[in-house]
Amino acid sequence: MKNTKILNIVVGVVMLLGMFLWVRTGMNSDDLKGNADLQASVLNPFTWLTFLLLLGSTGAAVVFSVINLVKHPALLKRSLIGLTAMAVILLIAYLMAPDNAVSNMKGVELASTSVSKWVSTGIWYSLLLGGLGLAFFVFDFAKSFIK
Repeated sequence: MKNTKILNIVVGVVMLLGMFLWVRTGMNSDDLKGNADLQASVLNPFTWLTFLLLLGSTGAAVVFSVINLVKHPALLKRSLIGLTAMAVILLIAYLMAPDNAVSNMKGVELASTSVSKWVSTGIWYSLLLGGLGLAFFVFDFAKSFIK
């Protein structure tokens, strides 16, 4: 049996299972509002199906990406250079981020210095990556405009 036939069978089974769960949810939609046990029995299978599909697709993406990187060493080298560049930008963002504790007007601490530092790092990281992306976009636009 070919891989496409097996994949089609798996997709069909997942589709039928999803439709069954969807119809079951629709049949009990009015009763779901006030009954926690019914909510759990109807919605938990949906949650598990979603979790398993997410786990399977993430696992497949990681496995096939690693296989592709091992087969093509030039791609592995470029990927490692890109990851190193991202790590350097993260380090710069971490060094730029303040490490003050966040407190409200009464002086009650809302976030520790560690949490505040990493939140600020994430904000700076996003700004640096956005600025770098914008700079490359403008450079590419100007280069194509000149040609």
